[in-house]
Amino acid sequence: ASGDSAEDARPEIVDRLKRLIRDARAAAQAGLTADGNGRRCAEGLSHFEDELIRLIYDYVTIHIYRTDNPDDAEHMAVIATGGLAPIVVPESETITHHDPDLTLVGLRLVFDKNAD
Repeated sequence: ASGDSAEDARPEIVDRLKRLIRDARAAAQAGLTADGNGRRCAEGLSHFEDELIRLIYDYVTIHIYRTDNPDDAEHMAVIATGGLAPIVVPESETITHHDPDLTLVGLRLVFDKNAD
């Protein structure tokens, strides 16, 4: 990516990720149309999403949140939130935690901070 920092590279990275997602969805749709195998399609999309999460995680730990020798408190985690998380977590190789209320807690913190 171009630029001197992770922030400078962000627009190009986001654009590339959007293209990857678009291409993966198009390939899944083409495969589903060709053979009608919904299970194969879902497994392929699930595998793609795991790899995408791994790619983003690696980028963040290498370029944004760099730690040469992280201790246990500094390791990052991939957390699933929301109502479908219990279905997704067992199928994922990259999601390490499930917190159904994390997004709501975060929104509440933002609201409280802005209410002052």
